[in-house]
This record gives sequence, C-alpha cells and structure tokens, in this order.
Amino acid sequence: MVDQQDRHFIDVPDRPPKSKFISGSRTAAAGSGTQAVTGAGFLPTAIFLFMTLDGQVQAAWGFSDSLDAAGSVEQTTSATGITAFNSPGIRLNDNLGNSMEAAIARTSDGCNLVWLKGGAGMLATWLILFLG
Repeated sequence: MVDQQDRHFIDVPDRPPKSKFISGSRTAAAGSGTQAVTGAGFLPTAIFLFMTLDGQVQAAWGFSDSLDAAGSVEQTTSATGITAFNSPGIRLNDNLGNSMEAAIARTSDGCNLVWLKGGAGMLATWLILFLG
C-alpha cells in the first residue's frame, strides 16, 4: 500500500513541451560583451549549453533554469580534470591564462550570453538547447 504523503504529482501542461537547438560561436576578437541568441520562439524555462574552444580538447556544459539559477561543469586537461562552477553560466580555459566564459540570461526569444574574455581568449563554439 502506498502512503498518500509519499506520492508526487507533476502538473502536465495542455500543450506539448517546446524545444529548440541553436548553435553559434564567439571569437576572441569579439571578446567581452553581450551576444544575443534569438530564434527559440518562446521564453525558455531551462537552458542547456555545450561549449568547446578551438584547437582544445576541453569541453564545458552549462545549465540555467527559470529562476536564472545556473552552474557549469568544465572538462580540462589539468591535473584535476573536471571542475564544477556555481557561477551563472559557462567557462573554459586553456591552462595558459586564456579563457572564454559567459553568464546566461534568459530572454523572451532565447538568451543573452554575457561574455568575459581572459588573456587572449579563444574561439568558443557553442550549442544551446532551449526548453519551454
């Protein structure tokens, strides 16, 4: 017998869930600043961001929810290997002082990536999955 207090219910919307993939990049020359990512067609309730740096074996995964709470995980070539961040966005570095990181801010049609370039920066290639 299942105790009613142990049951969990999820409200299911009357519409199918929305999703959209959008890819792009940020060059080292573009450096710091805001990059608008539009075309989702809806206000995302969750964002998943995957990023690599040109010529590097590192990768990073960033996450953001409807409360704009975010975090990321970075795979590096350093001795520690994997680093988790509680910062709002995504970050990658080449262990030589060059890095690209971005805060994620949801918009009505996607998000803004607010970039910060460290050192000489690098070409950051990204893929975003918007869920709504």
